[in-house]
Amino acid sequence: MNSTKRFFSKYLLSSMGILLFFLTMNVVFVIGFLSIMQKHTIDSEQEIQEIADGISLDEQGKICADEKTLELLADKGSWAMVLREDGEIIWDYKLPDKLRKKYSVSDVAKFSRWYLEDYPVLAEALPYGLLVVGYQPDEVFGISMVKLYYVTDAGFIRVAIGGAVLLMVMNILLVIFLFWNNTRKVERAVWPILHGIDDISHAREIALPEVGELASVNRELNRAGEYIQKKDKARAEWINGVSHDVRTPLSVILGYAGEMEEDELLPPETRRQAEIISSQAQKLKKLIADLNLASRLEYAMQPLKSEKIDLLELGRQVVADLLNSDLDENYKIELDSHILGQQIPFFQGDMALLKRLFVNLIQNSISHNPNGCDIKLLLKDTKEDYIYSVSDNGIGISEEKRKQLNQGIVSESNYQENGETAHGFGLKLVRQIAEAHGGKVCFRENVPKGLCVEIFLPKIRN
Repeated sequence: MNSTKRFFSKYLLSSMGILLFFLTMNVVFVIGFLSIMQKHTIDSEQEIQEIADGISLDEQGKICADEKTLELLADKGSWAMVLREDGEIIWDYKLPDKLRKKYSVSDVAKFSRWYLEDYPVLAEALPYGLLVVGYQPDEVFGISMVKLYYVTDAGFIRVAIGGAVLLMVMNILLVIFLFWNNTRKVERAVWPILHGIDDISHAREIALPEVGELASVNRELNRAGEYIQKKDKARAEWINGVSHDVRTPLSVILGYAGEMEEDELLPPETRRQAEIISSQAQKLKKLIADLNLASRLEYAMQPLKSEKIDLLELGRQVVADLLNSDLDENYKIELDSHILGQQIPFFQGDMALLKRLFVNLIQNSISHNPNGCDIKLLLKDTKEDYIYSVSDNGIGISEEKRKQLNQGIVSESNYQENGETAHGFGLKLVRQIAEAHGGKVCFRENVPKGLCVEIFLPKIRN
């Protein structure tokens, strides 16, 4: 299984590669963002100092700004003014009309570090007054960005937030795509194996392609499937062979036992012993027939002879056949269908197999209730299924055995000390016949006592 280890190691490395790629991409984006931010963000002290250096007094004593300073202010969409010590404006550049023309000492103290109205401002002392530079409010979600130590281009923060949201969305989509792509690769490699396991579990032949990274696993599954097929075939052939070989001596035993049973010249004890031999031989004959049928159903060698069946008439025939077979008077059998209404319950299935199913269920109630019991067949019609139940008021079975039967388990505890099955092989055949018709079997306790077996037969079958 070295190839399996290599495959999952490769998958782990691939996942780590995805994570590394994801982290690298984000680091590159952050570095790029910081680089762009550096171009769009200027140190406030440097900014105000550069503007202050471009403002001076001319020969007439008037304040003026050089072209470089004016261009810098225009590029930023900024305005500027110079205040005298008494708060009067002695020079301004594109000063907004809504601003006052004179400011007190307390006003200056406030806006020199924060805002003037809605405008973030920077201030610098000049020999002839206080230089105040204001910037356009940068509204992001209705909040003006604080600009104390750095001056940022108007709109850059909005773009930065939009870029962060876009990065998050791209990260999510990229992670989904990368892991989906990686998972698809694993799925394509593993799917044939899962399909092969399903085929083996349903006794189907498999032929997985022995190529790719998991070729050795496919090869082993092919060998396992081939081995199971050969084993099952040998088992089926052995059962068929034994059934065939036993029929002839069994017929001889039944023939001689019948003659001895009917010979009036023999002592009564001998005739009684011959009757026991004949009865046990009949049981053996039925057991061999059930074993052969169960084997053919298990390996899908028993084709269904499908026909349109009246389920109510089927129940009548089963009950009539049993009543006409010298049934002990301690056993009473009845068919109840009063809840069906007027509609005829037709079902597409194999008449002989379904008869065997109900005969086995009734015989199970008879065999395990030697002191007698009442047996009822009840047919119900639901939206999706016909539910045929066979119930008795006998000794019933334990909850543990019911659970085993519902799980299809026939364990050692299902056998009696005399070697006969206790709710075992015959009920396994019942389950196989029901499943061959697309149905299922449910074992539950009958109220107030006894056992109830429900057969669910679907109205619509695939």
